[in-house]
Amino acid sequence: MYTGNPESFTAGGRPHEFPLGEALEKVSIEAFSQTFQKVTLVRTSQEAKKYKIYIEPKIDEFHFRYDQLSYAGFAVAVISKIKVHVTLCSGEVIIWEKSVESPEQRKGPWAVNFSFEKETGNSASEALCFAVRQIASEIAEDTAIRQFIEKQ
Repeated sequence: MYTGNPESFTAGGRPHEFPLGEALEKVSIEAFSQTFQKVTLVRTSQEAKKYKIYIEPKIDEFHFRYDQLSYAGFAVAVISKIKVHVTLCSGEVIIWEKSVESPEQRKGPWAVNFSFEKETGNSASEALCFAVRQIASEIAEDTAIRQFIEKQ
């Protein structure tokens, strides 16, 4: 669970909560299931070592802010950006690793929105999905990784 304040003065005085860990699990299962024949969720490195190959996604950075200046104070939008680092391992050997930062994901603008927290969550989710899907795509396209997996 990420708890923090936006990097803007708008709504900057109140902390926001994002269930990024849960979201990372869900999008990782979805994205890596497209790349690998079988994906099993484990939550500890000890459990992961039981498998020939394991993927460890981590959120390196998460930024969000409310953009009111672009709308001269008459409306507001939320912008999120996230950086995900994924390590692909076999035992103690790192096979491949990469970090991907999403482009800014904007939701809004709105003048009055009583469910703005939902929009903020959607913006964060889209940023996370972009980064993880990009990494899964790069793994799928890497012939060296495919050859390594086939030998396992």
